[in-house]
Amino acid sequence: MKWEWLKNRGPCQPLTFRGVAAFADASCNRIVLMQFVVALMAAWAVVWFVNSAWCPIVSRAIDRLPETGQIRGGILHSPETEPRFLAESRMLAFSLDLLHTGLARVPAHVQVEFGRRDVHFRSLLGTAFLHYRNDYTIEFNRTALEPWWGAWRPPLLWILFGSVLFGLIATWWMLALAYSIPLWIAALLRDRRMGWASSWKLASASFIPGALMMIVGIFAYGFGVISLVEFLVLQVIHWIVGWAYCIGGLLARPPASDVVANPFDIQKKGVSVERDAKPKNPFSPPSANP
Repeated sequence: MKWEWLKNRGPCQPLTFRGVAAFADASCNRIVLMQFVVALMAAWAVVWFVNSAWCPIVSRAIDRLPETGQIRGGILHSPETEPRFLAESRMLAFSLDLLHTGLARVPAHVQVEFGRRDVHFRSLLGTAFLHYRNDYTIEFNRTALEPWWGAWRPPLLWILFGSVLFGLIATWWMLALAYSIPLWIAALLRDRRMGWASSWKLASASFIPGALMMIVGIFAYGFGVISLVEFLVLQVIHWIVGWAYCIGGLLARPPASDVVANPFDIQKKGVSVERDAKPKNPFSPPSANP
């Protein structure tokens, strides 16, 4: 047939419940390849966002630092004593406020405020504190940080790329392992044709639609199409999407009790055949009726 090759090439997309269910019978190589491609796209999206939305603000904040300054003995020593902004945008802002007076705050999605003894990270989720350690010394001036940032910015982006890539794959594998046991039990209860290995592969495929949704969300947030609140809501929805595809893929699996009928088994169709009966001779004269 013209489209016969499509039936034998295996599952090709996990965007529908039937597509996710088909990956339960796929090879592990196909699952790993699919996860690698999607994780590659996600890592590229994260690096694009950080490089285009955050890195320019970091560079601008370093350019506005004083010529001298140092974090030494757990204390920030800086000639700047008045609160002031270093750099700001809609998504990220840096400020210097040694006493955390609150005079250098902006409605950015994330604000980093350097104080005398700690640094504050403010966002919609609240405020986090990070105290300076007493056992190290960090240069906090434009003269030292500008060449350091120029040299380490590309390697840091590559480190971020690799961390997201392999971190996502490892996370998907562990979550699939956790999901596979209840999926396997549910398959037994629902009489679905699926073993433990097939449950792991189905769970692995169910993460892909949510991951693709988050990739689109990262670009939408980076371009300003959606707000931070909408992005956080999307983060919650993408987990729900993964659970929905797990359940939908399970229900789309064929029942384990289904038996494919043999069309050549004429005994099941109520047709009896005498194997020893001789074929009728078409040239013999017709028998007289009694």
